[in-house]
Amino acid sequence: MDSIGQPILDLHLLAIRAKVLCYNRLVKQDILTEKRKKAMMEQPTKGPKIFDQLINAVSSRDEKEALEAAKQHVIEMEKKVAETEKKLADLQIKLSQTQVELRNANAKATALEQRALAAEAKVKQLTESQAQAQQQAAAAEAAKAQVLATHKIAADETLSHLALKYYGHATKPYWTLIYEANKEAMGPNPNKVRPGTEL
Repeated sequence: MDSIGQPILDLHLLAIRAKVLCYNRLVKQDILTEKRKKAMMEQPTKGPKIFDQLINAVSSRDEKEALEAAKQHVIEMEKKVAETEKKLADLQIKLSQTQVELRNANAKATALEQRALAAEAKVKQLTESQAQAQQQAAAAEAAKAQVLATHKIAADETLSHLALKYYGHATKPYWTLIYEANKEAMGPNPNKVRPGTEL
């Protein structure tokens, strides 16, 4: 409002001051005209009457022209003041519209910032979950690769016997774990265990 409205308000005040000055001038001229007329009527007639009438006509005509010019000037100033007031009203409407648009833009920016923060939090959570999963996978791989013991297969032993002995369970997941860790030594078939193979 300071950058746009202040010069217009200054112009508006200037126009009002000019209007007041014009009215004051008109009032003074009217008062002077009335005083002159009154003084002329009160003065005794000296000299030829035609000459006095001519002077009165000339001064009256000059005063009328000055009065008409002053009135015209006031009308023009009123028009300018009205135009300035209209421009000021239009600028105030535009300013209020701009303020509404700015508030809406700020609200959108705030919403976008919140969405960005939520997205960042989600990415962070996913990154942490991925890192945790990688750690768990690495730990599982390390546990898988860890050698618990070495064993030389006897003639009557199977992988189920070994799983029961070392893991406490003879089920497929346990003997498969032994087979996967010793695949190179045992060959492609887990059911064919060669006696004397060291696992």
